[in-house]
Amino acid sequence: MRKYIFYLFLYISISCAQERDIEVTREDFTLSYPPNFIFDESGQEGAVFILKTEQEGEDDSFIEN
Repeated sequence: MRKYIFYLFLYISISCAQERDIEVTREDFTLSYPPNFIFDESGQEGAVFILKTEQEGEDDSFIEN
């Protein structure tokens, strides 16, 4: 039984050790997003902000946003 409790504790510890979301707070909104996303406030195409993923390789012709 102790063995199972140890593995449960280990699993919970590893799960909690993952990178935390990044939080952006502006006067109109608060946003949380995963650290592997790119936050772009350049105003491109009239957007307040854009969240997008990085290009995964030369063959990756679509960037999720």
